[in-house]
Amino acid sequence: MPGGIYEVVAVKIVLTEDLAKNDYSHGHTVPHRYADYHISGVQVTVVDNQVKPIEIAIRVDSEK
Repeated sequence: MPGGIYEVVAVKIVLTEDLAKNDYSHGHTVPHRYADYHISGVQVTVVDNQVKPIEIAIRVDSEK
C-alpha cells in the first residue's frame, strides 16, 4: 500500500456458513457513521512499504 493518509470505514461481516445457529453470536453492530467515508472521521497514516498491521478500535456505543 502506498504511504499516505487514508480515510477509514468500518463494516461488520459475520461469517456463519460453517457454524450451527447456536454456535455464533452477531455481537455489537458497527455504528452507521463508521460505514460512511464522509462522516466516519477516522483516518490512518501509512508509511511507504509498511508491513506492520494497522489496528483501529472504535466505540460501539458512540452514537448514544
